Amino acid sequence: MQMIEKQQAIEVLSRLKVKVYPLLFFMGALYGTPIFAQTGAVEVQKVESPRVGGYLGVVTSMFETTFEAPDSRILPLRSIGIPFGVNFWLHEKLAFSIEFVPILSIQAENFRTEGLLVHPGLIWNLSEKTSFSGRVAFESNGQFGFTPIIARSLYTGKYSSYSIAIPVPVRFGNQMPANMAVGLVLVWGF
Repeated sequence: MQMIEKQQAIEVLSRLKVKVYPLLFFMGALYGTPIFAQTGAVEVQKVESPRVGGYLGVVTSMFETTFEAPDSRILPLRSIGIPFGVNFWLHEKLAFSIEFVPILSIQAENFRTEGLLVHPGLIWNLSEKTSFSGRVAFESNGQFGFTPIIARSLYTGKYSSYSIAIPVPVRFGNQMPANMAVGLVLVWGF
């Protein structure tokens, strides 16, 4: 009975000069269920959307050096950054992250904005409490580079967590000396 109704519907549509395949595609898109003529039953699999999380932190350099001159500083504390971003967990162990870091300069009790860092990258969970991030870096001063980061979770609650991380930013370009630093980041994740 059902086959006869389908056949009659196809005949009516063909008389009206309507193509069947675009109509079936439209109906499938409209109802969200794939339509296949070859099978009677269609198994619909539920697709989970990525888990999304945000974070906010504070970062400062513990050590800085340039590659072109032996200019190294321990605990320079010249500036702080306020990293904030969003993580899109694609899998239990892998996330895409986009981060923005406004950088504030500290000079003689005078705070001023020094720049903005755009910092996309990937996060790999190495264990339940440890992760590694690889990020590319684009600074508003014209420099670019990369930043490997190792992080350790200190506390994980139901809706938030607290972590510590050690970034090692390496920067090049804009006719400035290539440089590297080792930093310390305290992060509140939510």
